[in-house]
Amino acid sequence: MSESSAPAIDADTDQAAQDSDRQVVVFRLAQERYGVDIGTVREIIRRQAVTHLPSAPDSVEGMINLRGRTIPVVDLCKRLNLSVAEETDASRIIVLDTGEADIGVIVDEVMEVLRVGHDSISPAASVVVGESTTYIDGIAQIGDTLLMLLDLDDALSAESLRAFKAKEIAPPAVVETGEGDEIETAEDPDPSEDVAPPVAEAEAPPAPVEDPAEEPEPEADDTGLPFDVALVETTFEALSPHGEQIVETFYERLLEQHPGVAPLFEGVDMQKQRAKLLSALATVVATLRDLDTLVPHLQELGRRHVGYGAEPAHYDAVGGVLLESIASVAGDAWTPEVEAAWTGAYGVAASVMIEAAEASSEEAAA
Repeated sequence: MSESSAPAIDADTDQAAQDSDRQVVVFRLAQERYGVDIGTVREIIRRQAVTHLPSAPDSVEGMINLRGRTIPVVDLCKRLNLSVAEETDASRIIVLDTGEADIGVIVDEVMEVLRVGHDSISPAASVVVGESTTYIDGIAQIGDTLLMLLDLDDALSAESLRAFKAKEIAPPAVVETGEGDEIETAEDPDPSEDVAPPVAEAEAPPAPVEDPAEEPEPEADDTGLPFDVALVETTFEALSPHGEQIVETFYERLLEQHPGVAPLFEGVDMQKQRAKLLSALATVVATLRDLDTLVPHLQELGRRHVGYGAEPAHYDAVGGVLLESIASVAGDAWTPEVEAAWTGAYGVAASVMIEAAEASSEEAAA
């Protein structure tokens, strides 16, 4: 073998070793170092105010508006049962692509981006035991310290189901390394798969729903919307434990009463579709007082539904069956006032979506 060919062999060997390494974003939680694969990181942003969601799990802080997208935010310390530190200038939100939605996680500090060799990673089961190992993908030895590598897909999906998911196309993300470097992550490969975790079937009849009219008189809001926003919010909060039953009833009645929409659902996983609708309802109700977040979200939904084959006439059919399904679960709590509030809310949402869909179709035809 000639001297000129030897470096090429060494280079190939080095490249193969690098390709087998894992590149991870390292962050701090409760004074310990953790890491996630950089391929799951969309971007890293500073802490910002969140909009809290009714009946959300304790570790779901709420949602944020990220350039027109609604992103649920989870406190990762709470989710992993770690001690929660006070917010500092170093606190960050890491926006992760879980494969089902973009979800933000709050961390104490983002430290660096590291390349970790596979030979330095030990399986979590051989080091620790307990429920937390479900989320630990491995433990890497980095010098004299240990780095816990996390796989958070299951943890975050389960935690965020009752909040909401809003997945949309995003440009290549830029990750802050703390040293001025920027690393781009891959774009979302499939904007049509707006999926959510499986929704369990209802095992028992729902408990009676409290009549929203018995709640204290809500203060007047300044949203300017032509319906009672507070009544929609209180009703949704009362019905949220029965959300899975509502969406299951909705699709059964929709396909029964309007068989013409059946082609829209050919090849669709209806269990995932029900979860997506429940997520969308929670998002809309949670952002009724934040039109700067709600309107862009509805516009994007309207544009996306053009690709699914939805037409303006479908919105009337969907609205009628949706309100009917909610009423069937609400029972006596579905008063004329409640019906008027929900009819108004759906009408506004549908109008925004239809207008955006028509504009999108006109642009495509131009």
